[in-house]
Amino acid sequence: MKDKDMSTLTMTKTHTFFNSVQRFASATFALTAAFLVAACGGGGGSSSAPVPVVANSVSDLVGRWENPAANWDAKWLAPVSGQTVSPIWLLSRDGSSMSYLEGTIAADGTVSATGKRYALNVAGEGTVPVSQTWNAKATTLSGQTRLSFSDGTTLTRSAAQALVVQSDVTGAWTSQLGNGLLTLNYSVDAQGVLKGNSTTGCTYVGYVVIRANSFVYDARLSETCTDGVEKLLNGIGSLATDKARLTLTLLGPSGAYAKALYLSKN
Repeated sequence: MKDKDMSTLTMTKTHTFFNSVQRFASATFALTAAFLVAACGGGGGSSSAPVPVVANSVSDLVGRWENPAANWDAKWLAPVSGQTVSPIWLLSRDGSSMSYLEGTIAADGTVSATGKRYALNVAGEGTVPVSQTWNAKATTLSGQTRLSFSDGTTLTRSAAQALVVQSDVTGAWTSQLGNGLLTLNYSVDAQGVLKGNSTTGCTYVGYVVIRANSFVYDARLSETCTDGVEKLLNGIGSLATDKARLTLTLLGPSGAYAKALYLSKN
């Protein structure tokens, strides 16, 4: 073959080779770019924000709820045998008020609750209830359950609460009421039986026992003072995380009066 023809053939092959390399490089670049766009969440919005889903069971609401802005905490309980509604106990963090409501949740996540609110005096007692209602929507977002009220308020349920243990409440407890003017002394035995007295001559009997599958105790007190009048109080007891402080929130028959007691373990 002539030298000219050989040169032409060599140049043609070289040109074809470089064209192939360029096409390969372009394809590789395009694939790499597509991968990076996908990895960064591009390509037409493949990544989207979580969407709230309807919460519609009692188990979605059972637990502790906090409202730091309004300065109160709430405990939503599951109904026990004989109950068709959920008890809801609210207590302000400064001890100035407490509420008791009974709530339900519908299949569409609508939460309804009605009850009474009590202003408490320095001794933790309230006798003039005011009607209170809850109307909200329950949703779950990223594993957290929320209540959204018509006024724009949103409450989020706290982390799951541990089940109570009877032995944690066993022992001697003391409470100072009325700025230290009244002292209560209670004792709770291993079976939950409560006995006590006060520096003003009142005596107490009752119990603080585990509420089935719950993070609170069921509590009952009978208070008899020097006037001979017996007051019956039913409610719940809850322990602080240090298990050295016990709070009792209690109601009289038909919600006629209320009492909140803050006890420290001796």
